[in-house]
Amino acid sequence: MDKKMSPRDTVLVMLALGALAGVIEVGGGQLLRDINFPVTSGLLTGLGFFVVAIGMVITGRISAGLGIAFIAILSKQLVVPVLGMNMMCKANSSLAVAMEYGALVGVSGIFSKGLKKGNKSRMLIAGGAAAVAAVGFYFIGMRVAPCAYLLSYNSAAGFVSYMGIEGLSWALFSALLFPAGYALGMAVREDVQTYSERNMISFRMGTFMASAVMLLISGLLTKYYG
Repeated sequence: MDKKMSPRDTVLVMLALGALAGVIEVGGGQLLRDINFPVTSGLLTGLGFFVVAIGMVITGRISAGLGIAFIAILSKQLVVPVLGMNMMCKANSSLAVAMEYGALVGVSGIFSKGLKKGNKSRMLIAGGAAAVAAVGFYFIGMRVAPCAYLLSYNSAAGFVSYMGIEGLSWALFSALLFPAGYALGMAVREDVQTYSERNMISFRMGTFMASAVMLLISGLLTKYYG
C-alpha cells in the first residue's frame, strides 16, 4: 500500500468503519431478510468488502481489515448486553464475518501488487477471498457453530449446492463491490490523510464520535429487531 496513516489514526479509522460495517450487518441483514432477498449473506459480504477496501486504502494498511472485522463482530454481539442473550447466539454470523474479512486481508496481503494493477485484479482478489471464506465457513462452521441453515447442506452433495448458492453469491458481490470501495478510498485518501495530519484533534474527535453514534445505532437496531 502507499502512504500509511499513524497507528493512532489507523485505529480510529478502523473503529469508525468497523462500526459502519456493524450497522450494515445488524440493520441491513435484518432488512434484507424482511424483504426476502434471496442471497442476503452474499450481499452483506460484498458490502463488508466495500467498507474494508475503503479502510485499506485510506490507512494504507491491508491489516486494517482485521480491526474493522473485530468492531463489526462486537456490534453483532451487542445482543449480549442489550437483549441479555448468550454470545453463542451470534457465533455463526460472527464466525462468517471473521472468515470473510480475514480471508480478504490474507489474500490481499499475498497478492498486494495486484491491488495496484486495476479493477480486474481487485475483482479476482476479492472474489477469490470470498470463495476461500465460504469454503472455510462451511467446514469450520459445521463444527464450531452450526445453524439449521448450514446443517441443511451437511452432505457431499450439500457442499456443492452450498458453494453454488452461498459461495457463488459471496464471490460475485465481493468482486463487484470491493473495487468500488477501493475506488472511493482512492478518491478521498489524500484529503482524509491531509486533514488527519493538519487537524489532528478534530479528526480524532470526529471519528470517535461517529463510531460512538454508529455503535449506538447498532444497539438500537438490535433492541428493535429483538
